[in-house]
Amino acid sequence: VDKDNKSGITKAKKYIKSMILEQEKWDKDMRLFAAKKLTKLACEWAESEEEAVKITEESFAKRITLSLICMTSGGSFSAYFDDDDIFFDHSITVCGSQKKGIVSADIEG
Repeated sequence: VDKDNKSGITKAKKYIKSMILEQEKWDKDMRLFAAKKLTKLACEWAESEEEAVKITEESFAKRITLSLICMTSGGSFSAYFDDDDIFFDHSITVCGSQKKGIVSADIEG
């Protein structure tokens, strides 16, 4: 949101406050979504290590930690998770919106 767009800032604040009020649900849902989408890829990356630990959807969801959420005035968000070295320090990004829910998860960086 442009810092000079007061209306946009107000809308983005409203959406982020709504997420905060339901933070446990959003956190759980984003972790589970990322785990469902990315665990297979994480296992493929782990195969290249000699001492690879088996990665399950459950362990994946527990290992990642939320580091940042970016919110637009339209209610779309990008949540960035630290990967606990699952993808060798790449970020895990979960995107969605208040209306559509969570729509994607990917790795970046």
